[in-house]
Amino acid sequence: AGGGAPAVLDLSDAKTGALAEAVLAELRARVRDATGGLTLSGGLAPNFKLAKIAADVRKPDGQTRVRPGRAAALEFLAPMPVRKVGGIGRVTEMQLADALSVRTCADLLERMPEIWDVGTPSWKEAMLLYALGCGDAGGPPEKDDDDDDDATFQKGLGNERTFRAISGEPKLVAKLGEIATLVADRLEARGIRAAKLTLKLKTTSFHVTTRDVSCPRDGPKEARYVQSRDEIVAMLKPLLLDEIRGADAGGEPLTIRLMGVRSAEFEGATAPLAKGQTRLDFERF
Repeated sequence: AGGGAPAVLDLSDAKTGALAEAVLAELRARVRDATGGLTLSGGLAPNFKLAKIAADVRKPDGQTRVRPGRAAALEFLAPMPVRKVGGIGRVTEMQLADALSVRTCADLLERMPEIWDVGTPSWKEAMLLYALGCGDAGGPPEKDDDDDDDATFQKGLGNERTFRAISGEPKLVAKLGEIATLVADRLEARGIRAAKLTLKLKTTSFHVTTRDVSCPRDGPKEARYVQSRDEIVAMLKPLLLDEIRGADAGGEPLTIRLMGVRSAEFEGATAPLAKGQTRLDFERF
Protein backbone atom coordinates (compact mmCIF):
# COMPACT_ATOMS: atom_id res chain seq x y z
CA ALA A 1 0.00 0.00 0.00
CA GLY A 2 1.18 3.50 -0.73
CA GLY A 3 0.07 7.06 -0.34
CA GLY A 4 0.63 10.41 -1.94
CA ALA A 5 0.50 14.07 -1.09
CA PRO A 6 -2.93 15.68 -1.28
CA ALA A 7 -3.93 17.38 -4.51
CA VAL A 8 -6.04 20.52 -4.31
CA LEU A 9 -8.72 21.53 -6.81
CA ASP A 10 -10.66 24.80 -6.45
CA LEU A 11 -14.28 24.06 -7.33
CA SER A 12 -15.66 27.32 -6.00
CA ASP A 13 -16.91 28.21 -9.49
CA ALA A 14 -19.19 25.17 -9.56
CA LYS A 15 -22.80 26.38 -9.63
CA THR A 16 -24.00 23.77 -7.13
CA GLY A 17 -22.60 21.39 -4.58
CA ALA A 18 -23.96 18.51 -6.63
CA LEU A 19 -21.91 19.67 -9.62
CA ALA A 20 -18.77 19.84 -7.50
CA GLU A 21 -19.42 16.29 -6.27
CA ALA A 22 -19.86 15.11 -9.85
CA VAL A 23 -16.57 16.74 -10.90
CA LEU A 24 -14.71 15.08 -8.04
CA ALA A 25 -16.26 11.68 -8.82
CA GLU A 26 -15.27 11.99 -12.48
CA LEU A 27 -11.75 13.01 -11.55
CA ARG A 28 -11.36 9.95 -9.34
CA ALA A 29 -12.77 7.71 -12.07
CA ARG A 30 -10.40 9.11 -14.69
CA VAL A 31 -7.39 8.55 -12.45
CA ARG A 32 -8.54 4.99 -11.77
CA ASP A 33 -8.96 4.28 -15.49
CA ALA A 34 -5.68 5.93 -16.51
CA THR A 35 -3.64 4.07 -13.90
CA GLY A 36 -5.24 0.68 -14.14
CA GLY A 37 -7.01 0.78 -10.81
CA LEU A 38 -5.39 3.39 -8.54
CA THR A 39 -7.99 4.48 -5.99
CA LEU A 40 -8.41 7.97 -4.60
CA SER A 41 -10.44 9.37 -1.74
CA GLY A 42 -11.75 12.90 -1.89
CA GLY A 43 -13.23 15.58 0.27
CA LEU A 44 -15.33 18.62 -0.61
CA ALA A 45 -15.56 21.43 1.93
CA PRO A 46 -15.43 25.21 2.31
CA ASN A 47 -11.70 25.13 3.18
CA PHE A 48 -8.69 22.87 2.76
CA LYS A 49 -8.52 21.75 6.40
CA LEU A 50 -12.08 20.41 6.35
CA ALA A 51 -11.65 18.94 2.87
CA LYS A 52 -8.59 16.99 3.97
CA ILE A 53 -10.42 15.57 6.98
CA ALA A 54 -13.38 14.71 4.75
CA ALA A 55 -11.10 12.92 2.29
CA ASP A 56 -10.01 10.56 5.06
CA VAL A 57 -13.57 9.55 5.98
CA ARG A 58 -14.12 7.20 3.06
CA LYS A 59 -10.64 5.96 2.27
CA PRO A 60 -9.46 4.39 0.08
CA ASP A 61 -12.06 4.87 -2.65
CA GLY A 62 -14.83 7.27 -1.73
CA GLN A 63 -15.67 10.91 -1.20
CA THR A 64 -17.35 13.04 1.44
CA ARG A 65 -18.85 16.50 1.22
CA VAL A 66 -19.07 19.03 4.06
CA ARG A 67 -21.75 21.57 3.25
CA PRO A 68 -21.11 25.31 3.66
CA GLY A 69 -21.93 27.02 6.92
CA ARG A 70 -20.79 26.96 10.54
CA ALA A 71 -23.48 24.53 11.65
CA ALA A 72 -22.56 21.98 8.98
CA ALA A 73 -18.86 22.23 9.82
CA LEU A 74 -19.47 21.73 13.55
CA GLU A 75 -21.81 18.80 12.92
CA PHE A 76 -19.19 17.13 10.71
CA LEU A 77 -16.35 17.69 13.18
CA ALA A 78 -18.18 16.87 16.40
CA PRO A 79 -17.55 13.07 16.50
CA MET A 80 -14.06 13.27 15.00
CA PRO A 81 -11.10 12.38 17.23
CA VAL A 82 -8.99 15.50 17.72
CA ARG A 83 -6.02 13.69 16.11
CA LYS A 84 -7.89 13.81 12.80
CA VAL A 85 -7.42 17.58 12.73
CA GLY A 86 -4.23 18.68 11.05
CA GLY A 87 -2.02 20.43 13.63
CA ILE A 88 -2.95 18.25 16.60
CA GLY A 89 -0.29 15.60 16.98
CA ARG A 90 0.20 12.63 19.27
CA VAL A 91 1.66 14.60 22.18
CA THR A 92 -1.10 17.21 22.20
CA GLU A 93 -3.74 14.50 21.78
CA MET A 94 -2.53 12.70 24.91
CA GLN A 95 -2.24 15.89 26.94
CA LEU A 96 -5.74 17.04 26.03
CA ALA A 97 -7.16 13.62 26.92
CA ASP A 98 -5.28 13.24 30.20
CA ALA A 99 -5.72 16.77 31.50
CA LEU A 100 -9.11 17.81 30.13
CA SER A 101 -10.79 14.58 28.98
CA VAL A 102 -10.84 15.99 25.44
CA ARG A 103 -11.01 13.24 22.84
CA THR A 104 -13.30 14.55 20.10
CA CYS A 105 -13.70 17.90 18.39
CA ALA A 106 -16.97 18.37 20.27
CA ASP A 107 -15.05 17.90 23.53
CA LEU A 108 -12.47 20.42 22.34
CA LEU A 109 -15.10 23.08 21.73
CA GLU A 110 -16.88 22.32 25.01
CA ARG A 111 -13.69 22.62 27.08
CA MET A 112 -12.50 25.78 25.35
CA PRO A 113 -12.96 27.94 28.51
CA GLU A 114 -10.48 25.74 30.42
CA ILE A 115 -8.10 25.67 27.44
CA TRP A 116 -8.33 29.46 27.23
CA ASP A 117 -7.36 29.69 30.86
CA VAL A 118 -4.18 27.59 30.71
CA GLY A 119 -2.90 27.98 27.13
CA THR A 120 -0.48 30.40 25.55
CA PRO A 121 -2.12 32.99 23.25
CA SER A 122 -1.03 31.31 20.02
CA TRP A 123 -1.83 27.77 21.24
CA LYS A 124 -5.31 28.47 22.56
CA GLU A 125 -6.20 30.44 19.43
CA ALA A 126 -5.02 27.50 17.32
CA MET A 127 -7.17 25.11 19.37
CA LEU A 128 -10.22 27.33 18.84
CA LEU A 129 -9.64 27.41 15.08
CA TYR A 130 -9.27 23.62 15.05
CA ALA A 131 -12.49 23.17 17.01
CA LEU A 132 -14.39 25.44 14.62
CA GLY A 133 -12.92 23.90 11.47
CA CYS A 134 -11.42 27.18 10.29
CA GLY A 135 -8.70 27.07 7.66
CA ASP A 136 -7.37 28.55 4.45
CA ALA A 137 -9.50 28.23 1.35
CA GLY A 138 -6.45 27.12 -0.66
CA GLY A 139 -4.12 24.17 -0.34
CA PRO A 140 -1.66 23.17 2.35
CA PRO A 141 1.08 25.65 3.22
CA GLU A 142 4.66 24.67 2.52
CA LYS A 143 5.97 22.82 5.51
CA ASP A 144 8.77 25.03 6.73
CA ASP A 145 9.23 23.93 10.31
CA ASP A 146 9.32 20.45 11.72
CA ASP A 147 9.07 21.21 15.43
CA ASP A 148 7.45 18.93 17.96
CA ASP A 149 3.69 19.16 17.46
CA ASP A 150 3.30 20.86 20.83
CA ALA A 151 5.66 23.81 20.83
CA THR A 152 5.09 24.45 24.51
CA PHE A 153 6.87 21.18 25.30
CA GLN A 154 9.45 21.54 22.55
CA LYS A 155 12.07 18.84 22.34
CA GLY A 156 13.08 19.24 18.70
CA LEU A 157 13.73 21.88 16.06
CA GLY A 158 13.93 21.15 12.36
CA ASN A 159 13.01 21.95 8.79
CA GLU A 160 11.96 19.85 5.83
CA ARG A 161 11.39 20.73 2.20
CA THR A 162 9.46 19.16 -0.64
CA PHE A 163 10.81 19.90 -4.11
CA ARG A 164 11.08 18.61 -7.67
CA ALA A 165 12.81 15.23 -7.75
CA ILE A 166 16.61 15.44 -7.62
CA SER A 167 19.38 12.85 -7.71
CA GLY A 168 23.16 12.75 -7.84
CA GLU A 169 25.62 13.45 -5.03
CA PRO A 170 26.30 17.15 -5.82
CA LYS A 171 22.62 18.14 -5.88
CA LEU A 172 21.73 16.07 -2.83
CA VAL A 173 24.63 17.41 -0.77
CA ALA A 174 23.77 20.96 -1.84
CA LYS A 175 20.17 20.42 -0.72
CA LEU A 176 21.42 19.13 2.63
CA GLY A 177 23.44 22.33 3.00
CA GLU A 178 20.38 24.49 2.28
CA ILE A 179 18.25 22.79 4.91
CA ALA A 180 21.09 22.64 7.43
CA THR A 181 21.41 26.41 7.09
CA LEU A 182 17.74 26.87 8.00
CA VAL A 183 18.07 24.66 11.07
CA ALA A 184 21.32 26.33 12.14
CA ASP A 185 19.73 29.77 11.87
CA ARG A 186 16.90 28.69 14.20
CA LEU A 187 19.28 27.11 16.69
CA GLU A 188 21.47 30.19 16.73
CA ALA A 189 18.46 32.49 17.06
CA ARG A 190 17.46 30.66 20.24
CA GLY A 191 20.99 30.30 21.53
CA ILE A 192 20.82 26.50 21.82
CA ARG A 193 22.93 23.55 20.67
CA ALA A 194 21.86 19.99 19.87
CA ALA A 195 23.44 16.63 20.60
CA LYS A 196 21.36 14.57 18.14
CA LEU A 197 20.48 15.07 14.47
CA THR A 198 18.07 13.21 12.21
CA LEU A 199 18.12 13.09 8.42
CA LYS A 200 14.82 12.35 6.66
CA LEU A 201 14.56 11.38 2.99
CA LYS A 202 11.48 10.64 0.90
CA THR A 203 11.99 9.11 -2.54
CA THR A 204 9.88 9.60 -5.64
CA SER A 205 8.23 6.26 -4.81
CA PHE A 206 7.25 7.73 -1.39
CA HIS A 207 9.62 5.49 0.57
CA VAL A 208 10.71 7.34 3.72
CA THR A 209 14.07 6.79 5.40
CA THR A 210 15.25 8.38 8.65
CA ARG A 211 18.79 8.16 9.99
CA ASP A 212 20.02 9.43 13.36
CA VAL A 213 23.46 10.45 14.54
CA SER A 214 24.58 11.73 17.94
CA CYS A 215 27.57 13.72 19.09
CA PRO A 216 30.17 11.84 21.13
CA ARG A 217 29.38 11.75 24.83
CA ASP A 218 33.01 11.86 25.93
CA GLY A 219 35.71 14.34 25.06
CA PRO A 220 35.56 18.13 25.28
CA LYS A 221 32.18 19.71 26.02
CA GLU A 222 32.31 21.78 22.82
CA ALA A 223 32.30 18.57 20.77
CA ARG A 224 29.18 17.17 22.46
CA TYR A 225 26.79 19.62 20.77
CA VAL A 226 26.37 21.26 17.37
CA GLN A 227 24.78 24.48 16.21
CA SER A 228 26.34 25.80 13.00
CA ARG A 229 25.51 24.86 9.43
CA ASP A 230 28.96 23.33 8.86
CA GLU A 231 28.71 21.21 12.02
CA ILE A 232 25.28 19.89 10.98
CA VAL A 233 26.45 19.06 7.45
CA ALA A 234 29.58 17.36 8.78
CA MET A 235 27.45 15.02 10.90
CA LEU A 236 24.73 14.26 8.35
CA LYS A 237 26.68 14.15 5.11
CA PRO A 238 28.12 10.67 5.82
CA LEU A 239 24.58 9.35 6.36
CA LEU A 240 23.42 10.89 3.08
CA LEU A 241 26.41 9.49 1.18
CA ASP A 242 25.73 6.07 2.68
CA GLU A 243 22.15 6.20 1.37
CA ILE A 244 23.39 7.32 -2.06
CA ARG A 245 25.89 4.48 -2.29
CA GLY A 246 23.38 1.94 -1.07
CA ALA A 247 20.92 2.97 -3.76
CA ASP A 248 23.62 2.89 -6.43
CA ALA A 249 24.63 -0.59 -5.34
CA GLY A 250 21.03 -1.69 -5.76
CA GLY A 251 21.03 -0.45 -9.34
CA GLU A 252 18.63 2.46 -8.78
CA PRO A 253 20.10 5.92 -8.03
CA LEU A 254 18.69 7.71 -5.02
CA THR A 255 16.06 10.15 -6.27
CA ILE A 256 14.27 12.14 -3.62
CA ARG A 257 11.46 14.68 -3.43
CA LEU A 258 11.70 15.60 0.27
CA MET A 259 14.56 16.11 2.68
CA GLY A 260 14.38 17.07 6.32
CA VAL A 261 16.83 17.81 9.11
CA ARG A 262 15.81 17.68 12.77
CA SER A 263 17.80 18.54 15.88
CA ALA A 264 17.12 17.24 19.38
CA GLU A 265 18.63 16.48 22.80
CA PHE A 266 19.47 20.08 23.49
CA GLU A 267 22.09 21.31 25.88
CA GLY A 268 20.13 21.78 29.09
CA ALA A 269 17.62 19.00 28.12
CA THR A 270 14.84 21.16 26.62
CA ALA A 271 14.79 23.96 24.10
CA PRO A 272 13.79 27.30 25.61
CA LEU A 273 10.32 28.44 24.65
CA ALA A 274 9.82 31.05 21.97
CA LYS A 275 8.99 34.60 23.00
CA GLY A 276 5.45 34.79 24.32
CA GLN A 277 5.19 31.07 25.12
CA THR A 278 4.53 29.63 28.58
CA ARG A 279 4.21 26.08 29.71
CA LEU A 280 0.71 24.70 30.15
CA ASP A 281 -0.10 23.94 33.75
CA PHE A 282 -1.89 20.62 33.21
CA GLU A 283 -1.37 19.69 36.86
CA ARG A 284 -4.21 22.07 37.73
CA PHE A 285 -6.79 19.67 36.33
